[in-house]
Amino acid sequence: MQHFHTYQLGRINLHIIEMNSIQTVHSSFHIVQPINTRLLTHNSFIPYVLSNTSRLYPSQRELNNKLYDLYGVTISPRISTIANLHILSLQSVIPNILFLNVLNNTIDTMNELLLRLIFDPHLNNNSFDSAIVKNVKETMKNELQADQSSVSRHAFEQCIQTVKETTSISKLGRLNELELINHEILYKRYIRLLKTSDFHLYVVGNVQTETIKNQIEQVLANLVIPDRHPSTNVIQQKDVKQQKKSLNIVKDIKPVQQDLITIAMRLNTYGKNSQIMLDLFEWIFSGSFNSRMYAKLREENGLAYYIKGWTDEYAGLYVIQLGIDRKDLTMILSIINKELEDLKTNGSTEQEFIDAKNGLVNRFMKSSSHPKELIDKHLKHIYVNTQISPFEYVKQLMDVDIATFKQFLTFLRTDTIYYLGREDVELGEDFT
Repeated sequence: MQHFHTYQLGRINLHIIEMNSIQTVHSSFHIVQPINTRLLTHNSFIPYVLSNTSRLYPSQRELNNKLYDLYGVTISPRISTIANLHILSLQSVIPNILFLNVLNNTIDTMNELLLRLIFDPHLNNNSFDSAIVKNVKETMKNELQADQSSVSRHAFEQCIQTVKETTSISKLGRLNELELINHEILYKRYIRLLKTSDFHLYVVGNVQTETIKNQIEQVLANLVIPDRHPSTNVIQQKDVKQQKKSLNIVKDIKPVQQDLITIAMRLNTYGKNSQIMLDLFEWIFSGSFNSRMYAKLREENGLAYYIKGWTDEYAGLYVIQLGIDRKDLTMILSIINKELEDLKTNGSTEQEFIDAKNGLVNRFMKSSSHPKELIDKHLKHIYVNTQISPFEYVKQLMDVDIATFKQFLTFLRTDTIYYLGREDVELGEDFT
């Protein structure tokens, strides 16, 4: 059972989630601002620099020794996106003092260290340390190269780019911009970021809320946090109606080891009620071992090496990706189209619908027991009003009836088929 508490401590939104079921405490700090593609690489760079040192621990060795004293606590940067927002985070995990035979309060020390890494960094002549920035460049370079070398990620991003008619860019930024970054430019960007972002601090675990709140207030009283420009607006997603467009077919011929087909389906009308419906469709169509795609492609016909599905309620999208043998492409597309048309025409069976609800409840309960996923759900709900509150998801899911779900399916259409393979192929122009 979780208990949520939120406090406004100056510019810091403090969220304390009491979870008695875990033996660790998860603290994470999130810097939130709208995506700016021009500054994406610079912004993504900053958490990696901040996680290396602070004014009190000006070298990586000193910081690592401190973390070792805290029973091997870990601190890691993380970059993510929510709708059109860029989330820059530092995350930490520490053993709970309740389960350690020690006297010092490791949780308080960890939270203070996390805040000081953000607001009291190690500087050299009023700038970031050039040696640290150089080291981080290598880390970022490796991560961006790994990002670009993923064939499935490339196919997914190119497909989404076609759907949204935008230029695809990694959440980490662009590899060719890394060399333009230096310690002085980056520090100026850091100062600007502090003045134009929202701040959220999460503490999740078997903790005493008032104790954590009081300790955070004491730490903040000794830190200098700049004034804020107007805060980031909550994304008020209204019901959207898309004009029906012709099917996009994209062929990307590359020397890959395995051919991929990525299909994006889009809702003609979507809004606040899209999340539950898209989740139900994803589960029934491809999201479980009992789904139609697994049954028809894998079990009955031995097709497709893997099947993955994603949903994006903010954009009204469902995407399915399959690793395939090229000779099976025509048959695979025919089966997908047939099952999609059957769902639209006849709806799901009663058993499919019941199994989907039960599966989604189970998946939701599992994810809610993991602090990182629970934090992601909560933060997303703060900024995007299409995201259902974690408190209401199960109730709203169980309230959906099969007739309403069938009606929802009439708004779903195939937008883009993206083929990545070694040779040119014919793709199904008659897709529904």
